[in-house]
Amino acid sequence: MGDRGQEADVALVLQYMILLRRLPALLALLLLATLLEACEDSLLPAPQIPGEPIDTVVLPENGHILFSRLDASNFPLIVTSLEYTDTFGSTPSAIDPNGVMTAKPGDQLMAFQTLPPFGPIENWVSDHLGGDRQKLDLVFANESLIEAAVAISPDGTKLAYATQDFTTGQIKLWYVTRTDLGFVSPTLIDAEFAYLSVPAWSRDGSKIAYFTQTFDDQLRMTIEEYGFAVAEIGQGTPTPRRIVNGEFTLESGETIDWSPISDEVIFTAETNLYSHTWNVPGYQQFPNWMHGSFSPDGKFVAVVDVLPGQRLAIIDWSNKSSTPLDVPPLAQYPGWSPDGKYLIYTRTDIQQSDSELRLVEIADPKNTRSLASGFVGRGFWVKQLMF
Repeated sequence: MGDRGQEADVALVLQYMILLRRLPALLALLLLATLLEACEDSLLPAPQIPGEPIDTVVLPENGHILFSRLDASNFPLIVTSLEYTDTFGSTPSAIDPNGVMTAKPGDQLMAFQTLPPFGPIENWVSDHLGGDRQKLDLVFANESLIEAAVAISPDGTKLAYATQDFTTGQIKLWYVTRTDLGFVSPTLIDAEFAYLSVPAWSRDGSKIAYFTQTFDDQLRMTIEEYGFAVAEIGQGTPTPRRIVNGEFTLESGETIDWSPISDEVIFTAETNLYSHTWNVPGYQQFPNWMHGSFSPDGKFVAVVDVLPGQRLAIIDWSNKSSTPLDVPPLAQYPGWSPDGKYLIYTRTDIQQSDSELRLVEIADPKNTRSLASGFVGRGFWVKQLMF
């Protein structure tokens, strides 16, 4: 009984450490806001956010927006909630009071996690309203789920997730396939790491990309080498490829997005955007762009341009030319509407030391609206909800 109690204590400590590992990316905005406020006399006045009405005829076609909200008012007790909202300024509705989602939802289903303040992490699959839920108990002995590592493929047939061995700290990436019996038969994708986050499926579900941190088997500890990998998922054993290995840190909120029209994947590390195309050696780096997001037709990429104060820009991906959007600074995580006419993004509020989810029309950036506030995380647009 003593050994089991000790193992449980170790598991809780490891889960808490994983959550704390994510906190710098979440709380960095608050620190940045404080620093900016301290030196606001040396800054140019921030532009006012206009509030002209968004066209309520066009937007219903674009569905709803899923997002997570973080409450650190009782730090170190961190509470997240998973919510959804429409695009007309309605009050957001709760899906799960302890839910969080860090990867794109599928076309009809989404995968999310619950992070109870005093309980283990749980993985769930549901429709876009949180209905028809299925809890996924897919862990082996001496293992537990880790935060920020669950993703469902666009067609909803595959689910990737990560576990941690709470006796060694080693992390493994798995996937399961959906059958008439549910998600079954865990298949190992990769097992060499002590850190792994935000796995992202390609549009056809044949590949998955993810961030890594090296785990030294001999030393039984982590090595401060972060990397990026892509694994091909087929009929046999997955075949991971190390695209970047030990060349950057993860400080700006890592993101991954696949092109809807090719085998190209873009990802953010530090304050740089990277691009890799499957079966093409190496990668390209685009300094001072981050949080890249492909347009629905794959022709453009919305980014955060770091140098002008973290402002939004639209990149013509064919020639990499940039067109800035006239929105206030401190933007993060742009995401396209299904019709390609609007963006959602998260913005830090310097005065309030929190963040909000905003909607902006690309053709006319003055046409904008706040959708949610109160330290809101990344938003994800879904085409339709299952009523």
